[in-house]
Amino acid sequence: MNQQSNNSFHLLTVCTGNICRSPLAEALFQDAYEADPDVYVSSAGLEALVGFPIDEQAAKQLVRLGGNPDDLFAEQFEDAHARSANLILTMSLAQRQQITRDFPRAALRTFTLAEFAEISTAAVNESGSSLPLAGLLAYARKHRGSHKVDSSKDVQDPFRQPDPVHEATAEHIHRLAQQIIHASSEAR
Repeated sequence: MNQQSNNSFHLLTVCTGNICRSPLAEALFQDAYEADPDVYVSSAGLEALVGFPIDEQAAKQLVRLGGNPDDLFAEQFEDAHARSANLILTMSLAQRQQITRDFPRAALRTFTLAEFAEISTAAVNESGSSLPLAGLLAYARKHRGSHKVDSSKDVQDPFRQPDPVHEATAEHIHRLAQQIIHASSEAR
């Protein structure tokens, strides 16, 4: 796992408890960007179960997708996250709204995972090639108003749900993460 440095691009995934959705997304992005020391990936929760490891069912899905659930422990989203993250990807519109309300300095860097995936695809289609994460973020900031964002595109919370819900959620996250990874020039 890459360590954050002053010149790193910090991608932060956020959900509620930080034990199902955001750590799964974190691990998928970490795997894609592990070869680039200038990309740092982490996750946090708005109501984190601080110190808890990734949920057992979420870990099972992560392993199925080729990821590693080790070293994924919940942490609380705080002002330091809002300051340090270049890009904050939430799992739901309500979470995006909460961050932009409670941490206004992060508003221009906060998107839902689905929203940023859609905008990233549009950026690549327009430019004809992949872009660095900073370039995708600049494009997203400029074009966010032209992309409809609503809760129908939210990543469902699988906490305390049966395996099929965890599998569907993992597939949804994986599909959206792959859109961003394919649009990004830093991904391996």
